[in-house]
Amino acid sequence: MKRLKVKSEAQIDKSLWYIVVDGIKIFHGDKIKVKLFRGDEDDPDETVEITDAMLCINKVNLEDRAFRAWICHDDDDWNGCTEANEKFEYEYGWVFDVDQAGIITSNDTEWILPLYERNYVTINDVEYHEGCLVQATLGNPSSPKDVVVGRVNIVNITPAHSEFVICQDIRTGSDKFVMPRISGVKSMYGFKHSWSVMVKNNKICTNDTKDLKIIYTADYLSFINRTASDEPVPITVDSDVDDDPMPEDWTPSEKDLIFLK
Repeated sequence: MKRLKVKSEAQIDKSLWYIVVDGIKIFHGDKIKVKLFRGDEDDPDETVEITDAMLCINKVNLEDRAFRAWICHDDDDWNGCTEANEKFEYEYGWVFDVDQAGIITSNDTEWILPLYERNYVTINDVEYHEGCLVQATLGNPSSPKDVVVGRVNIVNITPAHSEFVICQDIRTGSDKFVMPRISGVKSMYGFKHSWSVMVKNNKICTNDTKDLKIIYTADYLSFINRTASDEPVPITVDSDVDDDPMPEDWTPSEKDLIFLK
């Protein structure tokens, strides 16, 4: 089996970065609509609905999830924040936060919805969203195989079966690509080839695609920048997110220490 190869700069971007808002995943670069609230002395109940905007995410945790994001728009009466790393050619920004449950905690943002929900296919109960970065082993059982890294492009979704292609630089196998509603996307996500995969009843039903898995940004950057010591590559992580469920004053008991061994 050939070793995994990395060629394309298209593999390094933020298209997998997301924030959960009221149970809906919204990704960096998605078109959105929002309702904002801003009370002041003249009009304590002033609100606005903005239907032309995009979401910007500056930083994420190790699984590519954000808990703060920016609404990029062109309404000059609602210029609340200028810290968005990307404005997608919009003029202004408005920041908001969510908690672990995906509930908006900013008292000046009422709701946020994606203008178009991204398509996804479900394989072994895992959602593979349009544009997500994946690793897979490609090739017929009796032929040489390649381990590739690429992006998912969903071609067709029906109740009976779904089809997507993996856009990557190593294996030819399909010429399909459906241009998604994602800002700045190039044909084939900037890769050279696509590889067709069929899905039925929550499983891949083609025998030339194996070991499909999502690759998070931190893992991928660590892989392509690996040093001789194999130390992990730093990634911008939200320091405000507490991923330790135990209280700060917790100390392990003798039984805990035995278990941890």
